[in-house]
Parts: sequence; structure tokens; C-alpha cells
Amino acid sequence: METVSIAGYKIDRQLLMKVPYRNDCAKMCSGKCCQGGVTISAEEMNGIYAHMEDVKKVMRPFEKELKSWFKFENEAFFDEDRPGLRGVYGATRVDKHPNVTDADFVSVIAEEEDRGKHQACIFLTLDRRCALQVYSEQAGRHKWQWKPFYCWLFPLTAEEGTITVDERSIGMCFMPSDQAVPFHSLVKQELTHLIGEEGYREMEKLALLAKVSDGR
Repeated sequence: METVSIAGYKIDRQLLMKVPYRNDCAKMCSGKCCQGGVTISAEEMNGIYAHMEDVKKVMRPFEKELKSWFKFENEAFFDEDRPGLRGVYGATRVDKHPNVTDADFVSVIAEEEDRGKHQACIFLTLDRRCALQVYSEQAGRHKWQWKPFYCWLFPLTAEEGTITVDERSIGMCFMPSDQAVPFHSLVKQELTHLIGEEGYREMEKLALLAKVSDGR
């Protein structure tokens, strides 16, 4: 995978290229990416837990009373005095998470036993929104204030320290289009949140240079 370095992140060069896609999730998110839960850092978990009672107010009725909000890879996180934090779950470790340097991961996922069907993130609301994002907005903070890194980054992801396109997003968020556009323009919101306005402008300049070098 060829990469460029922007604002301290390695970015897949694919995001500089033009692609025949449109981003349907930018208009109407179906919440499909929340079906399997997500891996988060201990720091993110503690941030969510600190606002637990307020987050409960926007959660699904049959989820907010569950004791198992988080399932852990590391039993050291287990604390019987902290309801909502229990269980052990095999999750990806810190080297897959580019903005955290010293923490294990936990996994935010809950069996939808009331429906007897699939697994989904416990914070997915009945109207297919993220309870953490809804709460962040209600609290007057940035909408992704308490939303885990891998959640707000989607349809991008981080693979071996490189920011790239999550393969699951093709056909889920990115749909075929008659007009080819720079890939980075389809995920401007996520990239700007990650690398900042200045970093995104640098990315636009690199995309123009890539276009020239490719003879387009």
C-alpha cells in the first residue's frame, strides 16, 4: 500500500485518486456499520462511562439496563463496583489504533437477546443513530466528542497504522456513480476531523500533484 504522510498520519494514496463513487451515507446513514459493534480504547471507554447516566437516556429501552456494556480482552478492566463494565472479550490490541499509545482495547458489542437475531452495538438507537453522538450533540459538544475513533472514522479505517478505505464501505456507503471524484472528497468530514483543515488542504494539493503525475 503506497502512502503519504499528513499531520502525523500515514494516508493511503488511494484517497488521492479519482473514483466513480458517491457517498450515500453522507445523506442518509442506515446504521449497517454498527451491526457488529466496535473495538475501542480504554480511554474512550472511560470517557463513555463518565457520562453513563446521561447516555442511558437516549439508548434503547431494552439495552440501557443491561449490565454488560463492555466486554474485555483484559480482565484487569473488570470491576464489580462499576455496573455496565463486565466480561472478557478477545479484541484487537493497541497497535491497530493510531491515536492511542498505551492501552488495551475493549469491545462495545451486545447480543440483541430480546430480538433473538443478530449482534449490534449497544449504543445503536431504535432510529438507527448512535446514542453517543446524540448525547454529544445534546450536551452542546462536537457530535463525535464521545464517539469511538473507529466509529466516526468509518467509512475509513486504520490498518497497520495507515488510514485507508474500509472494504465493508464499498456497496454500503460508497455506491457506483457516473461521475468520478477524488476519493478524499467523499470523506472530507472524517478526514478533516482527523488531520484538521490545514491537513485536508495539504491532501487536496497532493491530489492535484498526483493527477498531474498520472497524466490525467
